[in-house]
Amino acid sequence: MRKDAFLLLLASVGLAGCVDQRMDDALAPLDGRPVSAAIAAFGPPDKEETVDGNKVYVWVVDATGPESPTFNFNIPIHYECRVQVTADSQGTVRSATWNGNAWGCNALLARRR
Repeated sequence: MRKDAFLLLLASVGLAGCVDQRMDDALAPLDGRPVSAAIAAFGPPDKEETVDGNKVYVWVVDATGPESPTFNFNIPIHYECRVQVTADSQGTVRSATWNGNAWGCNALLARRR
């Protein structure tokens, strides 16, 4: 079991670097564009709210899988990723941020159209 957990940790570190760049690459082009570009890319947001006159759009992946998608271990994996896009009153994206882990963010990237 200890060896399995170590291999899973190594796989997580490797996946994280790839996902970081892919998430950054997915969000960077949204800055200054209409929020409809974000919705076209990720689909309808999971949550919308207004904060200080700005509209905040949030897409979320939050689930626990029975095992690693990379290796056949019986170790539960938490899939988590959150993308937050803030648009001004004109509907122009002013910021796009993300946080999460490799499995969750890969799942969110898979939603991209």
